[in-house]
Amino acid sequence: MIHRMKAFSKIPALFSSCGRNPTLIHGLLLAGLYAAGFIHWTWFFNGGKSSLHSYDWPKEVMLLEVLKDSFREARIPFHINVSEHYQREFAHLKSGRFLGLPETNVSPQIFLLLFLKVNRFILFHNLFLYSLGFCGSLLLRRRYGISLIPFAAFFVLFNFNGYITAHLGAGHSMWSGYFLLPFFGLYILQSVEEPSSYLPPIKLAVVLFAILLQGSFHMVNWCWIFVGLLIVFNRRWWKQGLLLLGFSGLLAVFRLVPAAIAFWGFRDYFFIGGYPPLSLLEAFVVVRGPTFQWPEGMFNVARWWEYDFFISLLGLGMIAYFGIYKRFDRHPVFTISRFAALDMPLLVLTVLAIGDCYALFYNLPLPLLNSERVSSRFIVVPVTLLLALATIRMQRFWENANFGWKGSLVFALAIVAMFVALCMHSSVWNIARIETIGESHWHQPEKAIIVEQSDPVYFTGVIISGIVSLLAMTALLWFYWQLRRTAVGVERGA
Repeated sequence: MIHRMKAFSKIPALFSSCGRNPTLIHGLLLAGLYAAGFIHWTWFFNGGKSSLHSYDWPKEVMLLEVLKDSFREARIPFHINVSEHYQREFAHLKSGRFLGLPETNVSPQIFLLLFLKVNRFILFHNLFLYSLGFCGSLLLRRRYGISLIPFAAFFVLFNFNGYITAHLGAGHSMWSGYFLLPFFGLYILQSVEEPSSYLPPIKLAVVLFAILLQGSFHMVNWCWIFVGLLIVFNRRWWKQGLLLLGFSGLLAVFRLVPAAIAFWGFRDYFFIGGYPPLSLLEAFVVVRGPTFQWPEGMFNVARWWEYDFFISLLGLGMIAYFGIYKRFDRHPVFTISRFAALDMPLLVLTVLAIGDCYALFYNLPLPLLNSERVSSRFIVVPVTLLLALATIRMQRFWENANFGWKGSLVFALAIVAMFVALCMHSSVWNIARIETIGESHWHQPEKAIIVEQSDPVYFTGVIISGIVSLLAMTALLWFYWQLRRTAVGVERGA
């Protein structure tokens, strides 16, 4: 009996071990978390064996096949011809300007299309980004000394929530850049903590560039909006903010200029808006599938994947309690984790994701701002940052409390319950199941053909914008090297 109690007494110490000095057992538990996510996403994409005939997947497959053909034929796909079926789908794309689509994947891993079928490439691509995101989560954990239980809660809620599973299930392959958001959260927090340092904004610019390469143009846009709000509400941060926007904007020129040429004058899309009143709470706690239909009389609403952010009641409770309520706790243990600079940007971006609050900006002749017609999507930035803040405050709370092995076990079981609930949600949205739904087959799989076409304005835009982005990357690397050298010199002098 005494030996059993001694064994139980080690449980809190095991779970409270922070990220700076992990033990072997601790490392194995982290590896177990990573493996759980790897298995989940492999199952979600049906092991790379899906036919990809549902919702938007046929369109995404067609665009990836264009890249595959361009590698095989050693041709740059400046223009494409699509079948008659897709003429309406691509009515916004003047003259088939393929490189004007900012949501196509142009990351280095697309070269694997030479060796992999598209469905297997999609699986590998998402597993690769999931792995990078896990590394970003570990960096966040290390910086803030987050122990196993708070980190496991972050890991489960970030990697398996309804936002990412619903979008990927519906064929929004450009949402894969979501997995890189832990880096965005990490360097935003570091920037706020170190307002005199220019290193975090440089790192943030690289992160946004990496997200853009995945085709996640809109996600980068939402991050830019958040950074703009951070500048507006925190004037002492304006130099960092402008440096970030300047470098990340120049790095993105190679995508923005061709897109501006291809979409010039196109305004046929109507504004859909954000979450219908009272539906935001449902998005977090109600499991709905892709066939959900809004009640009659609901206008300007999209399909449920544009609103789904299922995190379960336990997950919502964690974010609400540690992310919001504990922000105003005056206990000294929370002093260094308040991050007051983020309050107004988080609040404003959340408000803009509800109803028609963003309609004014959509109707203004402002590039980028008028490209966001489904403003419910904004919610991913404040929720991800709130989740990071909730995890950090949960860690401070954990350090100050003495739960014992029983308390540790209750928290662990709660995380397991969240994981089970999120897996149940994933089972509703996984691609193999969706492909069995008849109404999910919107498009017949068809092929686009790379064609040669005279288009001097477009060609000039592609070439010049590419040079500008390349020069911007060179300047960024030089600036980063100078900052690092200065920082090392200061450390040695100290």
